[in-house]
Amino acid sequence: MSDDLDLTPLRREVLDMIKASARPIKAYELLGLLSRRRGRVARAPTIYRTLDYLTRCGLIHRIESLNAYQACAHAPACPEHVFLICDDCGEVSEIESMDARIALEIASTARQFRAEQVSIEVHGACRACGTETPARAKKP
Repeated sequence: MSDDLDLTPLRREVLDMIKASARPIKAYELLGLLSRRRGRVARAPTIYRTLDYLTRCGLIHRIESLNAYQACAHAPACPEHVFLICDDCGEVSEIESMDARIALEIASTARQFRAEQVSIEVHGACRACGTETPARAKKP
């Protein structure tokens, strides 16, 4: 973690809570945890400003489709993110995919588009949940 980050006690506490969570965590869940830990009600704008700062610093990611946050599994400020999201158990794995990165660079260059941040969310079933759940049963 870079020394030039302004990690106030609140920012560090929120980051630690996100890191400790087994799954991506929603802002209002964090708000409830903060209120219980600090013994007073935290306010929504405070948590959203904190989450925005941690996201901009590359320490956490917002999983758009879940409207939740997860700690970055790779170096801070990595511009490309691929998330594998299990719809059964809620596990989210962050992976680095050179193939996806190259394909996006080629497509962006061909369209003279400069991508500044990329986030790919892939929904399905993790190994533990299996691929043949009733909801995913193959149709004839």
